Amino acid sequence: MATTLRKTAAKQTNARSVDSEELAELVKLAVAEAIREAIPKFVDDVVAQLSAKTQALVAEQMAEFRSEMVAMRADTSKCMEVMETSENRLGEVDSRLSASVSKLTALCASLEDKVTDMEDRSRRDNIRVHGIPENSDTSNPLTYLSAAIPKWFPKLGSVEIMRAHRVGAAKTDSNGKPFPRTLLLKLLRFTDRDRILGAARKTTVEVDGVAIRFAPDYSTQTFRRRLAFSNSMDTLQRMGFRTFLLYPARLKAMRGGASHFLNTPQEAKDFIDSLHGSNLLFFSLSLFPVR
Repeated sequence: MATTLRKTAAKQTNARSVDSEELAELVKLAVAEAIREAIPKFVDDVVAQLSAKTQALVAEQMAEFRSEMVAMRADTSKCMEVMETSENRLGEVDSRLSASVSKLTALCASLEDKVTDMEDRSRRDNIRVHGIPENSDTSNPLTYLSAAIPKWFPKLGSVEIMRAHRVGAAKTDSNGKPFPRTLLLKLLRFTDRDRILGAARKTTVEVDGVAIRFAPDYSTQTFRRRLAFSNSMDTLQRMGFRTFLLYPARLKAMRGGASHFLNTPQEAKDFIDSLHGSNLLFFSLSLFPVR
């Protein structure tokens, strides 16, 4: 009997244990199912909250960005206005400076021409003599020229020389002999200068077998302007022209009764080029005559 009771109690205990395990399992399943059902909603709520916050944050940032852009546009407009105003002012200043520079350039050129003319006028009584050797006979240029000029130009008559001297520092040639420096003489009257230069153009004067040259005394500026015609004068003379340099720097070329006046070295070069072209055309026609 006792044994039967113990068996019955054991069966009941096992039954209760099974029921508890099943209940626990059911509870787990129910909780899991509830969690599975709750998670999507929870996630949706979280996402919705995050989206709302994100949108609000983005909207706030965009609003700040727009306000900054508006401020930047305003500043840019101001800068553009300032730059445009500055550019206009710079344009006006540049125009004024250009006009001032042009006026000053013209004024400087005019003043330079006046100074050059004044210097040339102060030298119009002077003559430069090139080629006279330096020796004991010519050590006193004034005495030497006062005696030599009447001998060189007997028909000239009397001339009055105020002073005479060598120009520049003493030099020697490759053999160690004194290099003949230019003699500058100042006459009392500019008419005497013109008479001497006129006589020198008609008479060749030689000293110790060397031809000497007489030339007017000009300022450095005038001398350079006249010197610029040298190559053109040589070329024209080889082409049969008679050339003359007119004051202050103007070239006159004569051939066959025709006179040509050339005001600048470029005009002289263009004139020579035109002559070469004409000669080439004449040569071509002579080789291939038109029938």
